[in-house]
Amino acid sequence: MARGEAEPLLSELLFTADGEKLVPSYTNKQGKRYCYYTPVLHRRMGAWASKHGSLPADPIEVPVIEQIVVR
Repeated sequence: MARGEAEPLLSELLFTADGEKLVPSYTNKQGKRYCYYTPVLHRRMGAWASKHGSLPADPIEVPVIEQIVVR
């Protein structure tokens, strides 16, 4: 995470069904940042190391934000 950027909303809170921690990650394509939650084994050892794939952050974070704002 670069200086001045906000911590990802659900950092340290998401896990797969079998307990593998999901960590924030991102990629930049054509000037746009795409954020994901990626299994920790995938990040440390490569895609082959985890049977779980990355999850886009927006479909997870937007409903959480909406619940906070509405209440």
